[in-house]
Amino acid sequence: MGVVTSLFGGAIGPALPYLEKAFGVMIVAFGLLLLADVNLFKRFTWVNRIQAGGRGRWSGLLLGLTLGLVWIPCVGPMLSGVLALVAAKGSLGTGVVLLLVYSLGFAVPMLAVGYGSQALRQRVRLVSSHPVAIRWASGLLLVAFGAVILTQGMLFAGM
Repeated sequence: MGVVTSLFGGAIGPALPYLEKAFGVMIVAFGLLLLADVNLFKRFTWVNRIQAGGRGRWSGLLLGLTLGLVWIPCVGPMLSGVLALVAAKGSLGTGVVLLLVYSLGFAVPMLAVGYGSQALRQRVRLVSSHPVAIRWASGLLLVAFGAVILTQGMLFAGM
């Protein structure tokens, strides 16, 4: 994975400043479209016609497998560091404690989001009763982020 990342970085590295500018323009354009209340994605009505078959017996498993694949690049480096530290210490007790803390740090936020989702739904309903304000705030935020990317770049090289 590291070799592939290095090769990809070496291939795309010289074009990165141009890609930053292109993505900055695209983000500003999406912000302006949002401010003008133009939705380009309304034409994708075929997505609404996709029906999920069955009663959802396998959907949880599929979601979990997908989430695991998506999170590998995020979780892998931290887990590797913990496992390397455990291997260096060579102590079973230290390994159990470190991996327990790692697991708690991984699981507690997920459980909090899961259990807190009902309270969040109530607040989202309150916020969604003001669609114009949300559209304007989102559009202005996109335009501002796009402008920062255009002027300073995504990596903020000047900082």
